[in-house]
Amino acid sequence: MGPEEETSQIETTLREYVRSRYAGGGSGHALEPEDDLLESSVVDSMGVVELTSFIEERFGVTVEGEEIVPDNFRSLGAMTRLVAAKKGIAVEDPHVVELRSLVAEAVPEHGVVLVVSYGEEALLALDGRTAWHFPRDEQGRFSFHPADGDDAIRQLEGQRSLGATHIVFPDTALWWLDEYAGLRDYLEARSGELGRSDAGVVYALTAA
Repeated sequence: MGPEEETSQIETTLREYVRSRYAGGGSGHALEPEDDLLESSVVDSMGVVELTSFIEERFGVTVEGEEIVPDNFRSLGAMTRLVAAKKGIAVEDPHVVELRSLVAEAVPEHGVVLVVSYGEEALLALDGRTAWHFPRDEQGRFSFHPADGDDAIRQLEGQRSLGATHIVFPDTALWWLDEYAGLRDYLEARSGELGRSDAGVVYALTAA
């Protein structure tokens, strides 16, 4: 069985489980690969715990604690990619492809991009551009969310002083711009948006 067939089989197995367990059963629930199961409340936090156990038991893999994050369980596609990666099957995330294209259009090749990534390493593969998690700790790993807008700005400026030139908010992190309105206003006052698409939005960290 080739990688595409294996990936398709994984997705089908997950779809059948989610449909029967959380979507009321029946074929009326199409459950497209990138439907947001968390935002639509098909799956809640307890569902993520159950899905973790199901994935481990059904596919014979171990999901580490740091991998139990919303982005890995947001959709059938995300869960399929998680399982595939665990089984050594290479699968390109369409959201990553779209984000990479957005950054390529908005950021020069020498740019250093902060990515609100929740620790997802795939989001740092930006066609040769240097990319860092944001927020990040001293070891470069994704750190905790800021306490408020002022804290977000402080951390942003700390990374800018180390060489960061841009910041990108993937579509799954756009809520930051409402939650941390002070950060949004700060970015828009300095540069405004450099690029926006369904994949997310990019800002420069230099003054206009």
